[in-house]
Amino acid sequence: MKRCIMLILALALLLTACGGGDMSETGRRIGTCELFSKEEIADAMDVVAAHFKKNFDGCKLHTIVYDEEVTARKTELAMDQYGENTIILLTDFYVEDAGDGSLNPGQTYMGYEWTLVKTFFGWELKDSGYA
Repeated sequence: MKRCIMLILALALLLTACGGGDMSETGRRIGTCELFSKEEIADAMDVVAAHFKKNFDGCKLHTIVYDEEVTARKTELAMDQYGENTIILLTDFYVEDAGDGSLNPGQTYMGYEWTLVKTFFGWELKDSGYA
C-alpha cells in the first residue's frame, strides 16, 4: 500500500512538472513606479507568470518587466478602456516549439504586452500580445 501511494505521488509530481511554459530562468525587473507599489507589481507579475506557465507550452520566459516610462502611452490608452487600476507588463520569451501554431518556433518575442486590471480579488488578466 505504501509503495502504491508513493507511486501515485511520484506520478502526480511528474505530470505537474510536464507541459506549460518554462519558468526556470525568468528574471523580473521593476523600473520607475509611482502608480503602484512594488508589492502590487510583483503580484501582477505572478499572474502573468502563472498564465505563461499554464498556456505557453514550448516557450521559455526570460523576463517580466514593469516600467511606467516605457509603457506610459499604452497604459494611458488601456486605462481609458479598463479604468484607473490598469497595469501593463512586458515580457521577453523564446519559442522552442509552438504546438498550436500561434507562435513562430525559433523566434524570440520581445516586449510582448500583458494588460491587467486590479480588482477587489486581485489582478485580472485582460489582454496580451502586441498592440
